[in-house]
Amino acid sequence: MSLRRRLAMLAAPLLGAGLLLGACAVENAPPTDVFYRLDIPQSEIVPAPVTDPRTVEVGRFDAKGTLGDRAIAFTTRTDGQVLEQYSYHFWEETPAILLRDQMVNYLRASGAFAEVVTPALRARADLLILGRVLRMEHVLPPEGESGPAVALSLELTLLDPQTDDVKVLATYTEVIPVADRTVPTATQGLRDALARILARFAKDITKS
Repeated sequence: MSLRRRLAMLAAPLLGAGLLLGACAVENAPPTDVFYRLDIPQSEIVPAPVTDPRTVEVGRFDAKGTLGDRAIAFTTRTDGQVLEQYSYHFWEETPAILLRDQMVNYLRASGAFAEVVTPALRARADLLILGRVLRMEHVLPPEGESGPAVALSLELTLLDPQTDDVKVLATYTEVIPVADRTVPTATQGLRDALARILARFAKDITKS
């Protein structure tokens, strides 16, 4: 038997073992992190009947504890008293920034005000919007108890920064059933919940 053939016979088992180990490594690799946006499509933005000539500034939203993290939160209880976080599913930004940016985009697209600005622009604003995140989670009750849902609750304030006069202060809550228990479906549900809340809030503040 030639030397080349002997070497090939010796290498074959090693090559097979290497391929098997490689396949196992790929199979046992941890899931890849996934990041989600919260962009509201134009079709879900309700146009304002009249444009307010004033300038409104949207400040950063306040989100404490778990709600301040980028990891998507979920609860297995309908009362939402116990929160957990998904390991590989994250918002693109923290909820405070995502919600503030969507508020800005929504009000601009709706034509509710002549100008909608953020603090970074250092512009003089006639009105100021502040927000606080109370709930933003995927609700996953035990099978058979009730179906999956999403819950979003925001405390939103409209005030006059010159006089500190509070023109609107209200809590807006939406709990929406979703089709399945997956995270992508939950993030779409939360986007729809946010669109509903912003439509309600825009209607309230344009009356002020």
